Amino acid sequence: MYKHTTINFIFFVLIIILLAKKVFLLNMDTLYNTFQFSIILAKSYISSICKSPVCKEVDNYILCKGREFQFFMNPLDSLITTPVKLGYEWEGYLHQYFSKHKSDKGIAIEFGANIGLHTVYLSKYFKEIYAYEPQKEMFKQLKLNIEVNSIKNVKIFNANPSSDKEILFCKSDKKKIEKFDNLIGEIKVANQNNLNNKDCQKIIIKKIDSLKLKRKVSFIKVDYEFEKVLEGARKTIKKDKPVILFKEDDYTNSQIIKQLKELNYSIQRISLFNDWIAYSN
Repeated sequence: MYKHTTINFIFFVLIIILLAKKVFLLNMDTLYNTFQFSIILAKSYISSICKSPVCKEVDNYILCKGREFQFFMNPLDSLITTPVKLGYEWEGYLHQYFSKHKSDKGIAIEFGANIGLHTVYLSKYFKEIYAYEPQKEMFKQLKLNIEVNSIKNVKIFNANPSSDKEILFCKSDKKKIEKFDNLIGEIKVANQNNLNNKDCQKIIIKKIDSLKLKRKVSFIKVDYEFEKVLEGARKTIKKDKPVILFKEDDYTNSQIIKQLKELNYSIQRISLFNDWIAYSN
């Protein structure tokens, strides 16, 4: 009886693993990266209770030192800032993919660079970095973080790379203004009647396919609205076949994954934090 129970249990575990792989597209990288970053998050938030951040005040920001780089940040705590203030790397598990696909001749393009927490690391592995951040406050911090770390191979753009035009973005809700200022970036498209609204800002949109890049695009990292970015980068992707690292939470009905497969890409999940990587076949 014990023998049959053990065999049944093994079969049950195997079925669960197969279902997980099929339905949630899990693999060892997904589980390891998720576990590793979860531990870091837990340690950082526990440490924040009894440990003071190693940061100093500079004007309206705080300057915090990590393992390799320094970062200007909003002094208010958020999901992102708390670990970084205590010297931990935000989503450090992604760096292995930067290193694995590095190119001393190629370009890496980052969409949604935020304050540059990944941009500075990308600069170690690629000849040139094109980093896009549409929100003015995030872009200001991005610029400061590139300068304070004396990084010379990063070009930054206060723009959204999908199509050649200007668009008006506004803070989503009066109650979310603090989050907007504190790295969360909850914004929405507005009509032109809100042009004089102090909670709105005009953002330039410049599609990637219209840029005259002199080098091959080897790597693309997308942190938001990949479907719109893809509309303006399809020619570049077809030509250069870059490795693409992106976020997607709707994996069961994803138009992004569908379109990448149409471009002859294979998709692999790399964390339960909605991180995916795509390789050209």
